[in-house]
Amino acid sequence: MVFTSFSMARKQKRFIVILITISFLYLISNISPSPKPIQNESQQNLSSLLKPIDDNEYNLPISEIFLRTTSPDLVSSLPVDQRCDLFFDFLTSRNEHWHFDPMVDYRVDFRHQDYIEYFKSNGVRLNDEFKRTEGKRFKNQDEFREGLDNYMKTMYYKEKVLLNEYDMINKVSIFRIFNKCYLRDSGFMNRGYSKKNPKSLETKVYMWLTKRFPSFENWNGDVHVPKTSTKDLFLNQVRKKSSGKGIVLTISDDHVSDTVNLIRVLRALNNKLPIEIIYNTRLSPASKQKIVECSRMPFESYPKQQVTFVNIHDTIERNYINRFIKFDFKFLAMLFTSFEDFIFLDADTVLFKSPEYFFNLQGYKQTGAYFFKDRGMLLYHPPKDIDLFREFGASEIESSMFDIPMMSNFTTNREFFRGLVHYMESGLVVMNKKRHFTSLLMAIEMNFFHPIRMKVFGDKELYWLGFAINGDENYHFNQNFAAAVGQLTPSKDRIRSDGKPYQAQEICSPHPGHLSDDDNRTLLWINSGVVFCNKGNNVDYEKEANFEDQDILKFLHTPDEFKAFYESPLVITHAIIPPLSDDLKPRYNINEEPSDGWSWKRNYCHEYMWCGYSSIGGDQTYEPVSDNGDDEENSLQGRLVTYTDEEIQFFNKLSKIWVG
Repeated sequence: MVFTSFSMARKQKRFIVILITISFLYLISNISPSPKPIQNESQQNLSSLLKPIDDNEYNLPISEIFLRTTSPDLVSSLPVDQRCDLFFDFLTSRNEHWHFDPMVDYRVDFRHQDYIEYFKSNGVRLNDEFKRTEGKRFKNQDEFREGLDNYMKTMYYKEKVLLNEYDMINKVSIFRIFNKCYLRDSGFMNRGYSKKNPKSLETKVYMWLTKRFPSFENWNGDVHVPKTSTKDLFLNQVRKKSSGKGIVLTISDDHVSDTVNLIRVLRALNNKLPIEIIYNTRLSPASKQKIVECSRMPFESYPKQQVTFVNIHDTIERNYINRFIKFDFKFLAMLFTSFEDFIFLDADTVLFKSPEYFFNLQGYKQTGAYFFKDRGMLLYHPPKDIDLFREFGASEIESSMFDIPMMSNFTTNREFFRGLVHYMESGLVVMNKKRHFTSLLMAIEMNFFHPIRMKVFGDKELYWLGFAINGDENYHFNQNFAAAVGQLTPSKDRIRSDGKPYQAQEICSPHPGHLSDDDNRTLLWINSGVVFCNKGNNVDYEKEANFEDQDILKFLHTPDEFKAFYESPLVITHAIIPPLSDDLKPRYNINEEPSDGWSWKRNYCHEYMWCGYSSIGGDQTYEPVSDNGDDEENSLQGRLVTYTDEEIQFFNKLSKIWVG
């Protein structure tokens, strides 16, 4: 689904009021650095946050409906704990069967009964509207019917989007309030006010949990399943039982080869941290044996690895296991790992620093959450998407009532909120689970919303957005966007039409690399393994070798040459962090220099090839921009890193170990 902002919703036709009202009743019955705490003075003035409303003001946030229904004076007189209980009593008083159903993912389905009812209720009116405005342009009755059908679906889609937006924003608000109120150290048994048992509330909010712990199987076959307690909420127990530091992966049989390669590299980096491999059912005994052998067999003088297999099959209700597929299991792995401090790795992530290095990063020590940026590509969100992500944050009323910080410029000044689609690269995430437990849960909740997943291309943006939407801005991003790593394209292969070589240097590689922001040159890790093209099994070598306009890899000519090169280890001699202008716009020029820091070469490596450039823009723009008619300087420099022979030898050593 597509979302619109509240301000846009208010401009819709009056008949949507009825649909919104019905939607809210359905919501209640089927709810499918750190800011300072709010001071008491602001809590006592809740009535001042209520603005006058008119007949069109129908889409109020759920927290405001609660405040208006319950009375600002009463809410102001209560401590936060009692406000929490009163809020959920308010929800339950409307319908004691309210719950969050993960199967409600907010797709628009024209086969659903809702559309049939909409058609019955609005068909005559919409037919008259369409006939009056569009009827004359159709040649016959069949064309008119087809046009009317499309019009009807378009109008339904727009209205359904408004309803879905309203539902999702309120659902996130209730979810956030529950987590704030009840998932904490004190535990519900020490609270005497609530009329409703928070354990029953936990079931309503987290229907997908069985409230059973996963099983932990050590490399030697010993199995342990933690016991649950009746003295606290299950999720509080999950958080409290987390301890120590370690590495977390989630894999299936398809990823065993990469996992074995990764473990070899971890041994070469002298890793002493334990490893937990989280899986559901698709990890066979043979796969486990391969991983154990790789971890324990003698390998020069490198340390053996302590590997534990964590089976989460019994933690998720069977009806909802299909809501977690592919990347979604990364969230579950972070939730159910036994570690308090963990580094989550994709199986094809390749480290060039020991895991302990990442726990010692200053940004992690300060915040307990360290993230890395993706390539700084000029691909943009529509503005309405940005409005939506802002609206998911806590409202002023919610913040004042429940001490939940509102989203600040710390988050909204980031390039994602200024329009860029890609911001975070999630192949390596460092997190303290206890410190950010409810933010991780918020990321899981956002992942249930199909429209949100479509706007962020999978899981990768949901980690930090989950933090921000949860009111948790205590996270750190490495300051560098991802780099292109590999070898420079020879100058002789890059000649402009004027016969001059390009000023911008180029690296073409399927591997995003991540450099330290301490010195802006140290290579920390890359993604997609170390063979040049890790999509080799899917590559049409004949097609790539015979591509007519071959503008990169010009030294390759035959399918066999492409295959051999793609399967060889990546050679890293340089890295380029392409420039990104402050206005996030391209630098067009008449010099044929790159206008954007990244170029997608979709005809190579099964569409996974990207070229990064050391500079963008040229000496001249297309048109004069200054008053005197002179052309303005238009170039922008990025960062080109040339690695030493010693560094290159180290990269090659780890590459050889990774490929075995």
